[in-house]
Amino acid sequence: MKTTNGTLVILNPAWTMIRRAVLARPSLEVYGMGHCVVDEDGIVILDDIYIPPQEVTTGKFEVSGDDLGKTFDSLIREYAEKWIEWCVMWHSHCTMTSVEPSATDVTNLAQLVQNNMDYAVGLVVNVRGDTYAWAELTQPWETQVELDVIVGEACYPKLEKKVDAWMEHVAEKKVAAIVHQGSVRRVPPWWQKEEEEALAAEAMKKNGGHASDDGPEWSAADDLMQLGLTFADGGIEKYSPKAIDRLASAVIAAKQGDS
Repeated sequence: MKTTNGTLVILNPAWTMIRRAVLARPSLEVYGMGHCVVDEDGIVILDDIYIPPQEVTTGKFEVSGDDLGKTFDSLIREYAEKWIEWCVMWHSHCTMTSVEPSATDVTNLAQLVQNNMDYAVGLVVNVRGDTYAWAELTQPWETQVELDVIVGEACYPKLEKKVDAWMEHVAEKKVAAIVHQGSVRRVPPWWQKEEEEALAAEAMKKNGGHASDDGPEWSAADDLMQLGLTFADGGIEKYSPKAIDRLASAVIAAKQGDS
């Protein structure tokens, strides 16, 4: 990856849903799309996600052109011409300690850019909550840029039902076994299920899946003005004032660091 040259801010509602999906199926490299806008300073704001029906494995995230086509058909039906704002592709690295993208991950994002987009953002997360993000740019020339990531809190349990409904259509793709010297083993990686479940339970207990029983109420839309950002129509319109205050401080710090 290239030198860090940008920032991705994941707002609380989007982070809540991503964490729920990752912890719900900790052994699968589940993936989804994200809605984002870019402020005047080039900071990318991820405010909503979508998880398409999919078959995934424990060791590799690979999305075909047909899969992307079906995903964007759904987004076009829901958001019409604003489908192009869904330019974040995120996926789980399960219990792996590394969240750096593989060559396949980079290729998957490159496919996304080919859908008449000026840029697309890749995001990798794991059960522990580690993140890695990068942008694939086509203007003014083709290049890759690593992004700093600022995450909010997973504090909207009411959104978990939405994620649970999506996850009902996430299935594990069966992987053929390999016979080696008279024994049968799974295709790598071969992490132990007990370890995956223990890590997921630990993360869920901390703050990943359930931060509270009720969660904060949605705030007025003009709370967003604390960030000095302009948000496109079609994303989640209201956020927790506490979350906005916290993220505003992080964004200001990021801007000062770039100046």
